Amino acid sequence: MHADRIFIYFVLSFLFLPGRAEADTLRLDKVQYTPGETIHVRFEAESYADAWAGIVPSSVEHGQESINDQNDVEYRYLNGETQGVLEFQAPAEPGRYDVRLNDSDNSGRETAHVSFVVARPDAAEATLALDSKRYAPGAALAVSFTAPAGLADDAWVGIVPAEVPHGEESVNDLHDIAYQHLNGDISGRLQFTAPATEGRWTVRLHNTDSSGRELTSVPFQVGGELDAAGMAEQIATTGRTPVYGIRFESGQANLTSRASGALSEVAKLLRENPDLRLRIEGHTDDRGGADVNMALSVRRAESVLQHLTAVHGIQAGRLTAVGRGAGDPVSKNDTAAGRAQNRRVELVKVDA
Repeated sequence: MHADRIFIYFVLSFLFLPGRAEADTLRLDKVQYTPGETIHVRFEAESYADAWAGIVPSSVEHGQESINDQNDVEYRYLNGETQGVLEFQAPAEPGRYDVRLNDSDNSGRETAHVSFVVARPDAAEATLALDSKRYAPGAALAVSFTAPAGLADDAWVGIVPAEVPHGEESVNDLHDIAYQHLNGDISGRLQFTAPATEGRWTVRLHNTDSSGRELTSVPFQVGGELDAAGMAEQIATTGRTPVYGIRFESGQANLTSRASGALSEVAKLLRENPDLRLRIEGHTDDRGGADVNMALSVRRAESVLQHLTAVHGIQAGRLTAVGRGAGDPVSKNDTAAGRAQNRRVELVKVDA
């Protein structure tokens, strides 16, 4: 036995062949695994032609190879080897399982087994809570979390569309529109921006950013644009507010008719707060060149300023317009939902 790794022997049953001096054996390095975790199985066996080892639920009757063959979730052949190490992946479903050794793949018999448990001991310690169940597009969204001690520093919380299947971190990683790493924290509060797209969403907590798993989630709804009161509240809290209801023609700075409602609420915000001065920031996604995006974001911000002064009579001296291009994203640009999140107008309070 090597000094750098001590194997605990769990030889739970032996089936002896006539004339054999020793039984076949299986050994694991521990008795509990998490779903998908790598399992190393050391084996010693007679020289069989087509012997195999497989993972079988512990509830399955022992003894007959044919029964094990019908119920195994994963298997490996020994290929004539009499000792060595086999590698398996722990089943996705929690429960009690065996690694079972069979002397043949043709109506043989089970010659040894060793048991283990698949569990998610940390999932019960993971919690997420939101400050609301419904948000307007672009509203501030606060997430309170608790996480098990010992998670990787790259454990993360992200916003994922509700229709994305739960469970696999790698799947969530393909669809999230915003995320933050926990960096070793086991509790805290994270600030996000609600998605620009109305519908059903979830916040999901993951144990690592490297082929991990989802530990827990909480759903929420996005629907309805921010009104003047909502904008005022968010500016008072964060000093700025995104306004996703300000829409432009694709690739242009021309406001669409759908922008009128949101612009009316911005004008109402300014009339109800006569001392408020705002910087209007235009933002784009990353499609197109940097110079093109910067110029487009400037023109869009100027269009908003001109509309507020010409249509709603807001004093021009209370407003400035700047472009940020694609340089200040609030989400990833590799999904349609993420790009929609980044295409926005933000109102930023300017101190007098």
